Amino acid sequence: MDIFVASYTASKAFQKWGPAWEDAFFHELGAVDGVTGIETPWLGRIHHADDDWMLAWLKGGGKNWKIQYTTAPATLKHGAADPRYGLASPDEASRQAAVSFFAEARQKIRALEDLLHRQPVAAVALFSAPKAVGSAEALRRSLDEITGWDWGDVRLWLEHCDRYKPGQSYQKGFLSLNDEIDAVRANGSPILANSLNWGRSAIEFRDGDRVVEHVRQAAAFRLDALTFSGANDRPVRSYDAWSDFHAPFGDGVAPEYREPTSVLTVNRVKAALAAAPSLKAVGLKIPGAWYGDDPKRRVEAIKAHLAIIRDAMAASMNST
Repeated sequence: MDIFVASYTASKAFQKWGPAWEDAFFHELGAVDGVTGIETPWLGRIHHADDDWMLAWLKGGGKNWKIQYTTAPATLKHGAADPRYGLASPDEASRQAAVSFFAEARQKIRALEDLLHRQPVAAVALFSAPKAVGSAEALRRSLDEITGWDWGDVRLWLEHCDRYKPGQSYQKGFLSLNDEIDAVRANGSPILANSLNWGRSAIEFRDGDRVVEHVRQAAAFRLDALTFSGANDRPVRSYDAWSDFHAPFGDGVAPEYREPTSVLTVNRVKAALAAAPSLKAVGLKIPGAWYGDDPKRRVEAIKAHLAIIRDAMAASMNST
């Protein structure tokens, strides 16, 4: 099973790009046992700030690593300019704009494969935007188009975010997990699957105990990936309660690495993994800024969290 670390939230790269700092961070991350790849944003190019740096890394220290590209930042960026933008848009022009974004991504990813003479990209995460007005039928049409192209060995993961619920504030407000599972099932492509982010399901439910319901629901059909990212049940720092800031674990790690407001606990990690025995990948997404400027300390926090995930994975496999 692959283990992906969301490097873009753990490092400083998405806030302030510095190749020397990133070199140090990736040097430390590359020494972490069990990590097989990174999650990083696709914003129209192979690296949001420095394509040459990414190419050098993929040819050097990252030559054996896999990439999971997330399109969440790009989806939100486009959505800020066009609130109807997204694969589930009821507006045809806005839907086609989102589909075209993936057409260009596919072409550039295939070109990267030709350049490296290998396939570094394992998966691309898609989302059922736009906020509040998404259409399940529009999502199905978009997925039919996108899965009709040649992606090679790249898998497409339809990642669930908190759904739109009238009367409840939301972070993403996309389609329901039911709609997303139905869309994947109706599509039928072997490269398409559902994926979950633990924290985003907790935000939807406003309850950490109920996240396992989403895991069981998605695992009953085709759940490829589960990312562990927390959620806060009360305000912390500059964040309101139930914000999607990728909170650290609430227990199980040393006090300097945990976030007391987070509802993601060791027992809930175990419950989620026990409910999804056929995963292809597990992810970790935490906010590196919580741990200061030292890249080594940020990676120590990653290691502490991964130790919990690996222990839970081992327990889950031993129980099946």
